[in-house]
Amino acid sequence: MLNMFRMDLRRFLRTKSLYISTIVLMAVVIIASIAINAVCKYGSVWDIQDVLSSFSSNTDMKTEMYDYSPSVADATMLEAMKVKLRSFMTLEVLASAPFMSRLSYMLIALVCVLFVSKDYITAYLKNLLLLPQAKIKWLISKILILPVIIIFMYLGITLAALIGQLILGNPFPSDFMPLISYMAKTLVSSISFGLFSIFIVVLLQKRTGAIIICLLMSFNFQRLLYTLIDITKALPFKLSDYGLMTLTSRIGIDTPLPDTLLPVAGAIAGLSLVLSFVLIRRRDLKM
Repeated sequence: MLNMFRMDLRRFLRTKSLYISTIVLMAVVIIASIAINAVCKYGSVWDIQDVLSSFSSNTDMKTEMYDYSPSVADATMLEAMKVKLRSFMTLEVLASAPFMSRLSYMLIALVCVLFVSKDYITAYLKNLLLLPQAKIKWLISKILILPVIIIFMYLGITLAALIGQLILGNPFPSDFMPLISYMAKTLVSSISFGLFSIFIVVLLQKRTGAIIICLLMSFNFQRLLYTLIDITKALPFKLSDYGLMTLTSRIGIDTPLPDTLLPVAGAIAGLSLVLSFVLIRRRDLKM
């Protein structure tokens, strides 16, 4: 088991999709930092207001800016707001950019699907059947790779956020706990979505179908389906309130986890694990 995981880990670290996806996530954070820095240099109060509203629900700061008018927002006030915007763009705020757009969840699922499905395409898994309990060990090894994917990408986002601080001219952060706290909250959805992606690959045994389903879920296509079910009033509750991506989009930096996110993410992760083990043991390989 340990030897299989080590072999998978070596193969995984040579996977191009891991590095390409991490670079994309880092690019999002760095580009956002450059854009914010440009707003701080050349933008108006209203530009600062738009940037702030897209990153946070900090009502005090936004209310302060809404009270301004072109006649009042003179150069002194404008400079004061630029200083406030720079100070607001902390490490965790910059790092939240790829999570707010759900891009990070999509790329985690994509890398997971590409790596796991590769063994079906190359018939690597078929060759393992000569070993006892090979399929179970193979699945456990792939599940253990998921935290490696997440940690690698999270470290890339953190590095990009640090670079963003330098771009904005902010001092090097001394407290990483707000960032760790925020990423810990996003970890719930990342793990659940990753396990769901592995289940889809084991279910379909096809790369293309698994990619399409995971992309649709990351774009919150499930919300449309749940809304259609809610319209029929077939259930005594609103199913759209329990969509994983819908709840994930409500994760905030300074706010607690949505009440139903842990149960929903836990149910998806648990069912994905159980069904994956059942399928890998009882289904024949399509090769």
